[in-house]
Amino acid sequence: MNNHSLRQIAANWVRTNCAQGALQRSFLKEFDGAQRQQANCSIALGKGMTKSGKACLVHFHGGQMFAFELTPQQVKNLRVAANEMVFRQALTANDGEPPERAFVEIDHFVIEERRRFFLNAPITGRHSYTVRQPFAGPMALNLQVEIPDHGAMSGWQPFPADLPPHGTLEFAFLPLRPSARPTWHGTTAAFLQIRVAPGEGERDQRGVALSNACCTLLDVLG
Repeated sequence: MNNHSLRQIAANWVRTNCAQGALQRSFLKEFDGAQRQQANCSIALGKGMTKSGKACLVHFHGGQMFAFELTPQQVKNLRVAANEMVFRQALTANDGEPPERAFVEIDHFVIEERRRFFLNAPITGRHSYTVRQPFAGPMALNLQVEIPDHGAMSGWQPFPADLPPHGTLEFAFLPLRPSARPTWHGTTAAFLQIRVAPGEGERDQRGVALSNACCTLLDVLG
């Protein structure tokens, strides 16, 4: 998906979900600014800004868009007022679009305890996948979580090569922050993607994307 296609998706979403023309223009202006800087971003909309009367959070990450209705607690965590739009540019760069012909598609993923998430606890969950074509090389499952004022954190684990065409796999990542002391409270997004496995000493370098990304929200308690 190129930037033009993503912008059309963004425009269709905001016109479908928001009635005010001025809000639609502001939404797309923030999107365009982030795209020019090749940055990921998020836009939160209070309940008074949407046709449904429900607060929403929209993430643009890696050439894809993800939209969520927010719970009352998430609205408090994100500090978005009823008649407010809050833009936040991510700390991470938009490091490329999902491949046009993905080797693997992630259909869905779930993180256990995502509503009571702790940075110093192991991250467990499951994802469903569909293999589209073989890949000759080591693959890895990459989990990325950005904590405002703390930075982006990544977890890696090998992704098996010999799999049935469809299935569900469990995953278990090490804690994003091993320290036992509380660090941050709030709501943020987690992104799961299959990538070329990094070599030794390259864990901070995200390899080429082999799949689409999937996203879920985490309510972090510490």
